[in-house]
Order: sequence, then structure tokens, then C-alpha cells
Amino acid sequence: MTIISYIVLTGMIAFISFILPKRIGKLFEISVILGFLIYLFLTYEITEALMLISLCAFVYGSLLVIFDRDKQAKQRQLKEELKQSFYKKIQQEKDVRRLTLDIFFVLLVSSIGLLFIFYAPETYALLKFFIGIYFILTITQFISRVTNYVTAELYFLPEQNRLIIMSALEPRDLPLEEVQEVRRETGPDLLRLHPMFTFMSENIDYTISFNSVLRLSFPGETIYINFDLKSNIFKQLIKGMKEDTEQKEKKVAALWHPDNLKRLF
Repeated sequence: MTIISYIVLTGMIAFISFILPKRIGKLFEISVILGFLIYLFLTYEITEALMLISLCAFVYGSLLVIFDRDKQAKQRQLKEELKQSFYKKIQQEKDVRRLTLDIFFVLLVSSIGLLFIFYAPETYALLKFFIGIYFILTITQFISRVTNYVTAELYFLPEQNRLIIMSALEPRDLPLEEVQEVRRETGPDLLRLHPMFTFMSENIDYTISFNSVLRLSFPGETIYINFDLKSNIFKQLIKGMKEDTEQKEKKVAALWHPDNLKRLF
């Protein structure tokens, strides 16, 4: 079996265990993984087996972003809460160019990386291995990013002082009193938000256009959303936060600005 076959097999294990009932899925997952580990150690030398196990572990861990039972349960819970609560849906206009630019970056960087993997000498095998891991982590994050762009909806619950983000993969229930810092930005900072550059960060990107961005810092994560900073809902959001919540403003330079080009390279 090739490395790609092992990656596909790992993905199938994650998917099947996710769609099965929870207990059966866990039993299937543990049984198949144990059998898989035994097979690798019997078939390959220990160093090769450990490298394959590391790669498959990275693949499996990355897929948890997509196949996450807890997030699916959270999504259902938030839907039920919205049915029983007074809320204001925050209207947003999608700009397909925003997603197109994300896709362009993925294709550009992936093309360069794949050319290196296929044509670089075997003396760079270890570097190829790490580039492969980087791609795996990034692809799953990019799937999450596309899903957020397509499915995310924002709801403000004024009576409960909460901001709810409904998304197929990244639902969020955000109590406004927990906001540590608010930053108003003139637009999305693409080099800070793109999955190719942020797969290890705590940033979660829900932006869908090039309009003004609201950056909300919570304990453990930072949320980026497009927001009309002159709207009444924005004023209500600010009122719902603690009085000592730090507020900042930032002007985001265009992608082709010399400072951003220096950051990129």
C-alpha cells in the first residue's frame, strides 16, 4: 500500500466511526486502529512503521475538525435554544471574491509544495514528509473555512447578552461579558486569517466579504466576523460587554501593500 492509501484508509476509519452510533463507533474505531497498528509493525521495520503511524495520527487528528460529534451536538442544542429565545439575526452580504482569494492562495501554495514533493531529490525526504503533514493540517482547516463561509449565520440575543454563530462545523455560543478585547478593523487581514498561515493559531475566520471586521478576543480563541460598525446591533453588542473591555481600531492594508508582501515572503 502506498502512503496515499494509508491516508485514505485513515480518513475512512474516521468517517465510518463518526456516522455509526457513538458506542458502536468507538468500538469500531478502537478495534480497527489496533489491528492497523499490529499490521504496520508486522509489515515494516520499526522506523518506517513509526513514521507511517505518525502520519496517520496527524491525518486522524486533523479530521477531528470535521468529524466532531460534540460540535454536531452543540449545533443541535443551539438550534433548540434559538427556537425558544428572542433574537435578532445579523444580516450579512457575501462577496464571492473573499472565498475566491482564499482558494487562490491554497492553489498557489499547494502547487509549489507539490512540485517540491514530486521533483525534489530523495535527500529531502524528511522535508517532504513535514510538507505533507502541513498540507494535511491545512486542507482540513480550509474545509472548515469554506464551510463557515457557506453556512455561518450570526444571531444576537439581547436579553441573554449572547452572540450565537451557527455553522455546520464551527458553531459558537459567545457570552459578550467574556469578551476581553474588541478591535474594529477596516477589512479582513488575509495573511492573518488564511488557513495556510493560521492552522496553529486560535483565530476563527467567519468573514464573508472585504467589508469592516469585528475582532472579538475570548479566553482561548479570537473570532473574526464582518460587521456593520455603524449599526444599532453593534452598539448593543458593545453595551453588553464589560465597561473595562479594551477597544482598539486597526487599519488593514491592501494585500499588495509592500508591508504585506514582506509578511508574505
